Amino acid sequence: MNIRVSEQIWDEFKSILKVPRTIKVRPEERIRELEAKEDIRELLTTYTYFWNSKDVNGILSIMTEDCKIIHGKPYEGVYQGKEEVRRFFENILIEAPKKGLRLEEQEDKHHITNLVIRVDEEMRDAKAASYFLRVSSGKKNGREVGVIATGWYTFELRKENGEWRIRSMKIFRRMQSKEFDVIPFL
Repeated sequence: MNIRVSEQIWDEFKSILKVPRTIKVRPEERIRELEAKEDIRELLTTYTYFWNSKDVNGILSIMTEDCKIIHGKPYEGVYQGKEEVRRFFENILIEAPKKGLRLEEQEDKHHITNLVIRVDEEMRDAKAASYFLRVSSGKKNGREVGVIATGWYTFELRKENGEWRIRSMKIFRRMQSKEFDVIPFL
């Protein structure tokens, strides 16, 4: 990975960590903040389940109308608005395997970990950063194989009509393994 890109990613992570955490003195304020963070954790976990099941409509259902995705290699680009974001996810999850860019019958287990969340004072906007680990299995030339990929996410979130939504998502893949043999049990 280009050192400059890696430094930019770390700088963005650090900027989220630098967002001042106000000490909530009143218990009801602290509870609201904790509830917001838990709702965001569940939202991001839901995103991974939608990804794993290739449910593009599900992914779009948890995003704002003005959503944006910034993706590094190998699907490098900026995708703005629900229609472009739809095409982005359909390309990766549905079309890429047909083009040989993913494994046949690829099944993903997408994990978000080391999640840091900062919610604004009004509990309307938030930023989050995390690592991701994706373990995938599928077929290549009739063999059961697996692939592991890791990288970073940064998110901007907004509360709309009482529900948290993903407004912006940056995805940068750090690395991906070579294919390796797997033994399927299910």
